[in-house]
Amino acid sequence: TSPTSSVFTVGSDNTWNSPSILFYCFSPVPGFSSFGWYEGNGSATGPFVNTGMKPTCVIRKCITSGTAEAWGLQDTKRPGYNVTNLAMFPSGTNVEDTAAHNAIDFLSNGFRAKSTDTRTNGDSKYYIYIAFGQTVVGSNNVPATAS
Repeated sequence: TSPTSSVFTVGSDNTWNSPSILFYCFSPVPGFSSFGWYEGNGSATGPFVNTGMKPTCVIRKCITSGTAEAWGLQDTKRPGYNVTNLAMFPSGTNVEDTAAHNAIDFLSNGFRAKSTDTRTNGDSKYYIYIAFGQTVVGSNNVPATAS
């Protein structure tokens, strides 16, 4: 069955219809959230991912077949500067990691992977991402200052 704005179908296989499976469904909100994918280039200056906002949290996962990586989560609050390589892994066994292979750069309108590792930017690897942010670049939704 084709998906609509309120339902989707996963099939009749018992694997999908198990009570232990949980689905999270998101819809992009300009200036707040962005969802998509990018292809890694294996370079220390990875691909630029335009989210249309300044992200404050990026969650990503490699989806290329044969690459078993956990979901990685990075934000601008821990440690609070760029380039950050501090990452949490909500679906993994290593709760937090500070290794250089996690490095991403938060930018005013997106983010860029800063590693050649398969966790963030393996050559010809595909990644899905979820990004939450604070403002739309070039918009008027910046809080007014007191005069």
